[in-house]
Amino acid sequence: MGANQNKLFLPLNDSSVLEETLRKVISHPQICHIYLVYAQEDQESLNSLRSLPDLTLVLGGERRQDSVAAALAQIQTDRLVEKVIVHDAARPLCSTELISRVIRALEHYPAVIPVIPLKDTIRQINGEQVKLVNRQDYVATQTPQGFHLSPYWQATLQSQQEDWEVTDDASLLEKTGIPVHLIPGEETNLKITTPLDLEFARFLSNHSFNQ
Repeated sequence: MGANQNKLFLPLNDSSVLEETLRKVISHPQICHIYLVYAQEDQESLNSLRSLPDLTLVLGGERRQDSVAAALAQIQTDRLVEKVIVHDAARPLCSTELISRVIRALEHYPAVIPVIPLKDTIRQINGEQVKLVNRQDYVATQTPQGFHLSPYWQATLQSQQEDWEVTDDASLLEKTGIPVHLIPGEETNLKITTPLDLEFARFLSNHSFNQ
C-alpha cells in the first residue's frame, strides 16, 4: 500500500477498512462470536474494539496458518460453535448475502469457498517459455471461507506439526483429503492490496454496489 500504517486502519469513508469489515460481520444474525486475529504491533490501535460485545482479540503468528491456529485454539477452548467462517479483514465489501450463502452451504459440506471466474487472458510462464492456458479451468478464490470446526482444527494441527506453507484456509483441508465445495463469489468483494483498490472500494461503497 505504501502507507505508514497497517492498511486495515486506513479510512474507508466514515470508518476504517477494519471497522467496515467488522460492521458487516457483527450485523449478521447467524454469527454468534468474532475472533479477531491481530499483529503485536497493532495492539494499541485495537483498544477501542475491546469493549465490543461478542468479540475476542487473538494475538496472531508469523504466517497465516499460525494465526489461524491461534484463533482456532481459542475457539476450541471456548467451545461456542461447531462451524466457523474465516474472512480477510481487507475485504470490507463482502455482502451479507455472501456470508449467508457460505453458512447455508455448510449445512451440506465440510468446507466451502466462494470463487469468481477469471476474465483476463491467462498465460503460464516457465523460464523463457510462455504458454496460453484456458482461463475456464481456473477461478479466483475469495473469503469468507466456511468450515466444520472439527476437521478444520485437525488439519490445522497437522499443518503445524508438518510445517505446511499454504496461502488460504481451504488448502489445509484439501491437503488432508477433504474436498472443498465452491459457491459463487462476488466481483465487488475485492481484497484491498493497493492504493487503487482502496479508491475503488470507496467508490463502490458510496454507490451502494454491495449490501
